[in-house]
Amino acid sequence: MSLTRVCTATAASLTILFAATTSVEGATASETPSETSALSSLQLKTGASFVATRARIIRRGWTPIRMHSNDTYEYDGAEKRLAERGFLEVDSCSTDAGAHCIFYYLKADKCLRLDTVGEQVIDMKITRWTEECPQKNEGESTK
Repeated sequence: MSLTRVCTATAASLTILFAATTSVEGATASETPSETSALSSLQLKTGASFVATRARIIRRGWTPIRMHSNDTYEYDGAEKRLAERGFLEVDSCSTDAGAHCIFYYLKADKCLRLDTVGEQVIDMKITRWTEECPQKNEGESTK
């Protein structure tokens, strides 16, 4: 096979791969097309400000799901700072690699999970989102 054919075949493969991975505009790797459709009106964007995104989804009728109100979970680090500032929908934050946090919201029978990165609230950015409800702890309700 000649070098020209190899380059042409490789370019075509990359074009097909790029088209396949970008076929659902704005979708993150964790989303399915149905999740994208259900959440598309929120216009969520990777890298967007968490504070601005939170304000927009609340204006559109989503309610923060208060996490850990009926269990013995103790907030620490970024979670504690978020809870003290009223972000009670925080489920957890990792303590390594730049504070990855998980937040949950509810609208009718739909749940929204937002994942963020950033140690300071003002600097937190959206990294992914899914139509996912929090796991129930014994004695807790997600709705």
